[in-house]
Amino acid sequence: FFPLMVAVPYCLARIMPNVAGFDNQWRPSARSHWLWFLGMMLLLLAVEKLAIWLMSFHDDWFFMSNIVTDVKPSAVVFGGVSFVLLAPVAEEIFWRGYLLEQLRKLTHWKVALLIQSSLFSLLHLPCFWPSLPYLFVVGTILGIWRIRFRSLLPIILAHIIINGVVSLPSLKTQYDASVKSYPKCREIDLLTSKPIEKAVPALIRFASDPDEVVSAHALSVLKNDYRSKAVPYLKVALASGDKRTVDSALAAVTLCPYPDLRPQVQKIAWSFDDQNIQALALIALGTYEDQEGLQSIAQRHPDENIRRMAKQVLGISSTESQD
Repeated sequence: FFPLMVAVPYCLARIMPNVAGFDNQWRPSARSHWLWFLGMMLLLLAVEKLAIWLMSFHDDWFFMSNIVTDVKPSAVVFGGVSFVLLAPVAEEIFWRGYLLEQLRKLTHWKVALLIQSSLFSLLHLPCFWPSLPYLFVVGTILGIWRIRFRSLLPIILAHIIINGVVSLPSLKTQYDASVKSYPKCREIDLLTSKPIEKAVPALIRFASDPDEVVSAHALSVLKNDYRSKAVPYLKVALASGDKRTVDSALAAVTLCPYPDLRPQVQKIAWSFDDQNIQALALIALGTYEDQEGLQSIAQRHPDENIRRMAKQVLGISSTESQD
């Protein structure tokens, strides 16, 4: 996508120079412009800090928290290079270097700036939707520089710095987590080439790994590759009596409810000697939408805490059913 953003303006300018040509000046025409660059950077950093503070009050705030979803360390590095280096170059050439120039040929510069900033922020939907006002302001500031000083290199550098400041802490956290998680995730991927009687029990064990990335990956593979074949192995795991094994099996059942396993989940909710496991069983019954079973537990279970948790799960399940 980024090479395309760079190629399109230059191709159009070459094919239709009189219509689609644009000024691709890279360096500032005067050294004093670099002083203005420092002022622009201070303004951008202040806007960024304000945006992060304001978005921290948002319930769905995830500003730059999941730049890379792959667990491979190399994927995190490549994602970081793409976001911090490649994206600023491509976006500044396309949005401020080219599109803003073309819009100014058609309308007043203020209108062109407004359209460019709006499109620039909307392009980042849906990944960064809480930060759209921030992106609009950034697009406006960089656009003003382009209109006033023309040069592309300073706004590319500014964009690189802003992306780096915003994303590097998250990227470091993701990289450290991927280095820790990837060996086990690789083991999980290799299990798919083994016989099912070895693969599924091993996946169930991985599903209770204390590393959330590993457990989530194991559950994903279990659901996607062994959905219809895992029931016998989950039944054995639920009946094992081992807390960790039962915990793993309940996590799998919650993610992908198996109707045949509902009686065993009910039995765990009634009789297991660990409240945490019983609570997980209640959550699993909620995914089954087992209103009758939850009502029975809420009314007759000997443990008051379990009765209270059953009522809570029952209330959540009823609300979701109405929705």
